Amino acid sequence: MTSLKNIQQKIKTSTDLKSLVRIMKALAASNIHQYTNAQKSFSEYFRTIELGMQAVLQFGREKITLKEANAQGPIGCILLTSDLGLCGQFNHQIFSFFQKKQEEWKIFDAHFPFLILGEEKKEMETNLHSAEKRLSYPISIAGIPALLHELLDAINQWIVQRDTHRIYLFYNKPTSANSYAPYVQKLLPLDSLWFADLHTRKWNSRSLPQFAIDSNVLFSALLQEYFFLVLYQAIIDSYISENVSRWQSMSIAEKHIADFTDDLKMQFHHQWQESITEEMLDIASGFEALRKKNS
Repeated sequence: MTSLKNIQQKIKTSTDLKSLVRIMKALAASNIHQYTNAQKSFSEYFRTIELGMQAVLQFGREKITLKEANAQGPIGCILLTSDLGLCGQFNHQIFSFFQKKQEEWKIFDAHFPFLILGEEKKEMETNLHSAEKRLSYPISIAGIPALLHELLDAINQWIVQRDTHRIYLFYNKPTSANSYAPYVQKLLPLDSLWFADLHTRKWNSRSLPQFAIDSNVLFSALLQEYFFLVLYQAIIDSYISENVSRWQSMSIAEKHIADFTDDLKMQFHHQWQESITEEMLDIASGFEALRKKNS
């Protein structure tokens, strides 16, 4: 039978662990709030970029059209995972989702353009092709712009060196305040419906835009900013989803620890009561033996 001292030590350990889990829950909730605010701050900038592209398409001197994607060219894939642990099935879900898409799109080339942002698990090495490049997340939001420039450089290399004009982002995307789901977003080619909408959308101003530089140069610069924002949005969505998953994992762990601690406390009180009963019986039997001896 476990001694009362050992049970007390286990209760102390589980209580300390519960405090640590609560801290991690609070940190995950704080991160969700921080990343959500960062996401909102970029929505207005995205609208500004859209307005710029609309102005160039509708009022620029040169006609700008979408280039047809090479249907025979390779498909480039960028997979956003987690560098950290304690986030449940976060990585497994996006890996499985990517594998299904890979089979659906019949990507069997061992050297197709493939980049992972985060950790490459062993299941990737056995079930999927290994990534040709892996990037790590920055330690704070302030480091995201530098990471995005690395991603854009890699994408430009795919386009120029490997004729890759079909590129997709795979990441976990929030679906509500406390849930997320795997998601795939087409980065290239540009959405033709969205592009056509920019061409025909009403210009809500009496002032017509004017350009000091060539329309193609300006549109190219705006397009770079557009890709920057799309990638930024995907990374923030992945960050939020990761912390949602971590918060859920810590909530489950907290409940299990609380149940385990309650069981230990019940066991402690039960054994403590038994030990008191045994002591009382020993005293009673000793008293009875002493009484009989003296009678």
